[in-house]
Amino acid sequence: HAGTYLRLAELLLGPLKDPERAVKFLTEARRRFAGAPEIAYYLAIAQREAKQIQQAVATFEEALHEAELDQDDEIVNAKFYFNYGATAEQAGLYEKAADLLRKSIALDPANAAEAYNYLGYMWADHNMHLDEAEETIRRALEIEPNNGSYLDSLGWVEFRKGKFDQALADLLRAAKNIDREDPIVFEHIGDTYLKLNRVPEALESWQKALKLDPKNKSLADKIERTKTTLSQGLPPKRNPTQ
Repeated sequence: HAGTYLRLAELLLGPLKDPERAVKFLTEARRRFAGAPEIAYYLAIAQREAKQIQQAVATFEEALHEAELDQDDEIVNAKFYFNYGATAEQAGLYEKAADLLRKSIALDPANAAEAYNYLGYMWADHNMHLDEAEETIRRALEIEPNNGSYLDSLGWVEFRKGKFDQALADLLRAAKNIDREDPIVFEHIGDTYLKLNRVPEALESWQKALKLDPKNKSLADKIERTKTTLSQGLPPKRNPTQ
């Protein structure tokens, strides 16, 4: 029965955290229950979790097509489009991701904070559509005003727009409101301090980020470059994101 496969897949993707096994398992289920959109949907999520991103995008498209053929729109809801959109973003398909995230928002605007934030942060991170990015992040914050991740997104879009004082204020609020210490927030704070020529504070924030994410080579390099420049008595380069 297809439901048994789905329940086992939920275990593999959830508590057991074994997406590779979930992919094998759901690929077999797909052979047995051809044309079942729920299985295609779960397989797409499993492929994404197993870092098979291009394949996951194709499987999401199949799930959507099968749901239309099956007239089963139960799975094609706001969450479906959010998951598909996030996967498209991970595949580098930014315009496609934006369309899918907008569909997610349209289907359930009252609960769309995560989709608003994902869309806005995607644009900010790639330095694109910055006005729309800020607008959508502010929408997310209207729904959840003290969400640390959304405050980080707002600070980052302000950074991209060159509003460094405002960015710093919002990023520091983000650090206070985030559930657990997040290296990305501290790196953003460090980048902003550098733009404001507050180099010791920049280094301190980056060190915090590196402690939380010791494998981040580009961050370690940025710290070393800035220290070297300082020790030579030169002004540090103020483009930390390059």
